[in-house]
Order: sequence, then structure tokens, then C-alpha cells
Amino acid sequence: GGGRREVVDALLGEVDVIHEGQVAMSAAKGKEEPGEMGLEMEENEGCAPRKYYEYLHSLNDKQREAACSDVAVPLMIVAGPGSGKTSTMVGRVLTLLKEGIPPSNILAMTFTTAAASEMRDRIGAVVGKAVAKEIIISTFHSFCLQLCRTHAEKLGRTSEFIIYGHGQQRRAIIEAERLLEHGKSDGLGDAVKQYDGDIKHSFKDKAKKWLKFVTQAKSSGQAPEEYEKKGDLTGASILRHYNEILVSCNALDYHDFINSSITLLTKFPEVYKECQNTWQAIVVDEFQDTSAMQYFLLKLLASHNHITIVGDDDQSIFSFNGADVSGFDSFRRDFPNHKEIRLNKNYRSTRAIVEAATALIHNNTKRCNHKLAETDNPSGSKITVKECHSEDSQCAFVIDKIIETTSSSAEGRDFGKIAVLYRRQITGKAFQVSFRNRKIPFNVHGVAFYRKKAIKAIMAILRTTLPGCDDGPWRQALKTLLPGDKEEKKKRL
Repeated sequence: GGGRREVVDALLGEVDVIHEGQVAMSAAKGKEEPGEMGLEMEENEGCAPRKYYEYLHSLNDKQREAACSDVAVPLMIVAGPGSGKTSTMVGRVLTLLKEGIPPSNILAMTFTTAAASEMRDRIGAVVGKAVAKEIIISTFHSFCLQLCRTHAEKLGRTSEFIIYGHGQQRRAIIEAERLLEHGKSDGLGDAVKQYDGDIKHSFKDKAKKWLKFVTQAKSSGQAPEEYEKKGDLTGASILRHYNEILVSCNALDYHDFINSSITLLTKFPEVYKECQNTWQAIVVDEFQDTSAMQYFLLKLLASHNHITIVGDDDQSIFSFNGADVSGFDSFRRDFPNHKEIRLNKNYRSTRAIVEAATALIHNNTKRCNHKLAETDNPSGSKITVKECHSEDSQCAFVIDKIIETTSSSAEGRDFGKIAVLYRRQITGKAFQVSFRNRKIPFNVHGVAFYRKKAIKAIMAILRTTLPGCDDGPWRQALKTLLPGDKEEKKKRL
């Protein structure tokens, strides 16, 4: 269940990112500053603006070396937390602009829209909003969605194709199972029997398993033929039916954005050529979070070698095609003439935290060269580790600690300076209940506004007032308003 939940959360999160991505790509539309382009751009003398040099001067030696590195050589910037990677990436983009690459031919890949808009704002502060607006700063999925929409007919879709969320994927899986059973059945009797209540229910039960299978297949870029070669004919058939259903419904799911973009670049030379001409330089943030398929896409886009990747190899946790190799190793192998620069100064954490992290990372046997982060911060508070035996005792301990900290602070109770990080959503709910009981004010970060249950319910209720409203919003509205538990509501609906 946990794995599937994570996939769903990731999926919903990325769909949010896609919608917001459109906003991010047109960010910096705000109030235009008068004379924002008056940056002493002595174009006749071929000089870069004064602000560019001022910006470079504000970086430390390693950051400056990375930012100004030869744009024709693939660059790997290994940057731990708090080492100023955003400042360095901004410096890198400024160097690309100074070297004459037009802003509209620079592609910066980020993992969140927040990172995209921060980067755009910081570039805009140096070169002006108008130039910053032309640079494509986008999430992977937003970029791929745009590419798929542009060349939709090559994928057997129209440019208005719909994006399948979790519910629609599940229904497509159930339909794929039915087609599989229908293919197996001999007489008409069997075909009719499958719509019987019990069998219908068994399809739903199996759907979870098959959805997980299809998700894994797509995220690793496996085609039905590959499962046939392995002898998994059922898996191959489900995957094939599922893909055919999506084509017939003019839809793509979340994993198709990346896979279809790879298809466009590998099977259509004209698309590949167009991308090569358009994206003359690529900068990638949070490289350690790229999946195997995203990395493959980057490799295709960056065959001109004008690529800069930024990330922390101590946070690199995914494996390529079952092999225990991180994306950094693959980059070193695929771009043998690359340059590697490590940013080893930590501007964010105290010495106690940096030393604890370094000590822990030293136990990683797969790391060849352990980095020692430097910090100007004095020692700082020690880290306390507390083992709790239940969710409740953990909550109680944290709340006592919060009250103790805020009571002893000289400025009075400042709850806004305390953050509670938790791993599972369910833990967050327990904290929220406890905070309310103890009258502690709090904000919850990390759940996109339109994904909150209450907001979704309100949206559904509003949709029922629109003409031509189908059953979906009505079901959601009634589910929210009807009393009773889940099963009772189902019966009444």
C-alpha cells in the first residue's frame, strides 16, 4: 500500500507542478521596472554588463570557477545542502548569456516551480526581467508535456489530449483486465459471466497489483515486447491493452510525458534536430533526483555537450536499470570530457550538523571520495536523538519540547521559528490534532492548496452548480456531506 500511495502522491504533486509550470514559465510578468535594461551594455565594445561582474564578485572562488567554466565542456557541479548551488546556477546562466547564447535557447530544468521562479527572479535582477522571461525554466514534466502537445499527432493523439490521473488510470487497468479475460474466454457464456458482480469485484481487487506493474514498467521504459521476451505474456498483454486504451481515449498518463518525449527524439529525426537547434545549452538542478528515463532524455537533448548538472551525490539514491550505479557515475561515463567542481562550503548549517552529517556519510562504502564541508558557523546546538515507542509518545515529546523552548525564549512565545519534519502524512495528522488540543498555532507546508480535502470538496460542490455537470462532482459532494462511514456512504450513493 505504501509504495502505491507514494506513487499517487508523486503523481498528484507533479500534476500540480504541470499546472503551475505554465505559471512558472510566464513568471516575472509583474511590474516592469523603468530602465531595467540600462545595464551599461556597451555592445559595440563587446563588454558584458557591469552587474554581471558584480554578481560574479559576490560568489566564492569555487562557485565562480563553476559559473565561468568553458560552456562547451560538460560541467558537473557537486553541491551539498546550503552550499549556494542556486547562486552558482544563476552565475552559470549569466555566463551562457555573456557567451552569446540567446536567452530563448537556454533550458533550465528544475524539480519544483518554486525553484524555477526563484531562479528567474535572481537572473532578472542582473539582466532585467525581459531577458529572464525568455529563458525556459521548467520542471521535467512541464517541459515534456509541452513537447508532447507540440508533436501530439506523431504520438497518435491530438494536441488537446487529456492527462490521466490515478482514478482514470485505474479504470483503464480494469478495462485492460477485461479485454485480457475476454481474449481468453471461448464461448459467449464466459464473456457475459465476467460482468457478474463477483467477477467485477475481483477485477477491482487485481487492479491495484496491475496498476503498480504498469507504473513500474513505464517508469523504467519497458515495452510489452520486453515482457514477452521474458515470458510474462499476461503482463505484456495488460500493458499493451492499457496503452491502446490510452490512445483510443486521446490520453497520456504521468509517465508517458517522459517516455513519449524519448520516443519523439529517437524515432523522429526532425524533432531531434529541432530540439538540438532550440536548446543550445541545458542546466539541470537537483540532478540526484533524476530517474533513469529522465537521464536518458537529458543525454539525448545534450548530445551537443553544452550541459551543466548540479546536485548532491550523497543524496543520490536511485539505481539505473537494476544496476547499483548513480546518475553521477553515468554522467561521468557518458560525458568523458566533463569537468567536475565541488562546492564544499556550507552557508546554512552549524558546525555540529555538518560534522554529524560528514561522520554519517563516512559509513557509505560506495562513496570513493568523502567531502569535508567547511562552515563559518560556530559549533551550534548538539543534535538530540530520542527513541519513542509510539506515535502518541513521539507527539507528546515533541510538544513538550516546543513548549519548553518557547517558554524559555527571551522574546516570548515565537512558534514561527520551530519546524517539525515528519516522514509520513499520517504522522502529520497526529501532530495537527495535538497542536489544536494544546492551542499551539501552526501552518502545514507541502500539501498543494487545491489538493487539500476540504478544498477539493468545495470545488466539487461549486461544480455541481454548472450546467452540464456530470456524476463525478455530485458523487464527491455527496460523499463529503453524507454522514456515516465509508461503506455506509458507498451504499447510499
